[in-house]
Amino acid sequence: MKTDAEFKEFFSSDLMPKLAELEKERKVVRSKLLKALLIIIVVAGGIILLLLSGTVSDGNVDWAFIVGFLAVGAYGAAHYFFSMKFRKQFKSRIIGNIISFLSDDLNYRPEDKIPRHHYDRSKIFKKRVDRYRGEDYIAGRLGETEISFSELHSEYKTESTSNGSKKTSWHTIFKGVFFIADFNKHFKTAVFLFPDTWEKTFGKFGQRFQTMKKSHGDLIKLEDPDFEREFAVYGYDQIEARYILSTSLMQRMLEFKRKTRSKVHVSFVESNVNIAISLKKNLFEPRIFKPITDFKFIKSNFDYLLLFTGIVEDLNLNHRIWTKR
Repeated sequence: MKTDAEFKEFFSSDLMPKLAELEKERKVVRSKLLKALLIIIVVAGGIILLLLSGTVSDGNVDWAFIVGFLAVGAYGAAHYFFSMKFRKQFKSRIIGNIISFLSDDLNYRPEDKIPRHHYDRSKIFKKRVDRYRGEDYIAGRLGETEISFSELHSEYKTESTSNGSKKTSWHTIFKGVFFIADFNKHFKTAVFLFPDTWEKTFGKFGQRFQTMKKSHGDLIKLEDPDFEREFAVYGYDQIEARYILSTSLMQRMLEFKRKTRSKVHVSFVESNVNIAISLKKNLFEPRIFKPITDFKFIKSNFDYLLLFTGIVEDLNLNHRIWTKR
């Protein structure tokens, strides 16, 4: 695993010249966006003045809301249009190079994502998916282990009718980074680890609610109180679940969970371990209104990539204690 000292040297020798070139492009994009914002404010302000003066009026229409909505939409479109090229260059020249620095055996496709059938195969989230989006797909081999991960956002929709008009609402199922690795063992059944919110909140009483959840098999009790405070374990085979979740693996899972400081869902299905790490932040994006040459900003991207690629080492996946059938 790469160290902070190695990355600092890499930043100075390899990334800084590229960042200096992109910084010029960032300033151009920022200037265009500020001009666009000024024009939008002037036009929207002029329309609002006409509304206030009574030149344009209609008691049945909320024109102020419409003007505001169109102004926000216009700025969003301008931001996307002016920053699109800069964003692609940042991802390919900076994020792509950081990934190569971590390992030459990893491939990066910024516009791609974990395939939907891999998400479904994990069986972690069984809610119907109506919208499935993602980006920043990274795949390859670390040591003996095949891995892939990307940002994902899965949603379902609900529809309701109010005053004769239909309203569609979107609800998040999962938003964060979805990671898949070869576990080098074919599982007869499946084992699932979910954040243990019930027992944390309600203690012994919460355990009763855990046993009522049957969508992922039966609740599996383990002899590790620290692990059970963080995870509720479900599966269809008590023996295989305990066989997979060895003492050392549970300890490594705990350490990884604490490192992420996020909700973590895990499944062991077929021959893969699938890990869904909930995150609100959109990763690996350039910023427009602050310099991108700042070391702390670039280091934060490196730290996230190190977190996800480090799962192989954190869970000791290259130590092939099993063989596939």
